[in-house]
Amino acid sequence: MGNIKLKTGYCPECGNTEPKPLMKKLCLYHYGLSRPKKPIARKPVKINTCQNNTGKNKSGTLSVKELLVRAELVFNRWIRKRDSHSDNTFKCISCGLWKSIKEADCGHFFPKTYAATRFHEDNCHSECISCNRIDPDHLLGYAINLKVKIGTERFENLNTYRKANHKWDRSELMDIIEKYK
Repeated sequence: MGNIKLKTGYCPECGNTEPKPLMKKLCLYHYGLSRPKKPIARKPVKINTCQNNTGKNKSGTLSVKELLVRAELVFNRWIRKRDSHSDNTFKCISCGLWKSIKEADCGHFFPKTYAATRFHEDNCHSECISCNRIDPDHLLGYAINLKVKIGTERFENLNTYRKANHKWDRSELMDIIEKYK
């Protein structure tokens, strides 16, 4: 495994308690670092009785939770596209290496648990998969490069802004989806 620190815990995908990388929720198999020792049984899919086959509830609208997932997908795709170059490469904000756009993740400096900065363009930048998902110390390089990229003043404003309480509503999420489509 090299220098990857491991911990044990419950994997939400399969329910196994195999070792997994620090700060990650998935086991090594679902994280893509190993092959299963035995066939992994998937957890049963919960069927929401309020939904029809279009993903909408009975009133025909998406829930705030579903809109949040869609907004995140659209926004993350936009961030990766914003930070990519014409030759389909990008520079990782954490390690500073040039990599193929296929290896890009949308990395958040302040985690998505801070709702106010979840869709903030200064908080989100392209980050390579290994930095974003595996390296527990990636935020050290991220902070240095982020201050260079956006400036100290905007960085301090972002730090202040993250502390604001925010609850997403349907109209805000629809605006985000339309803006970053």
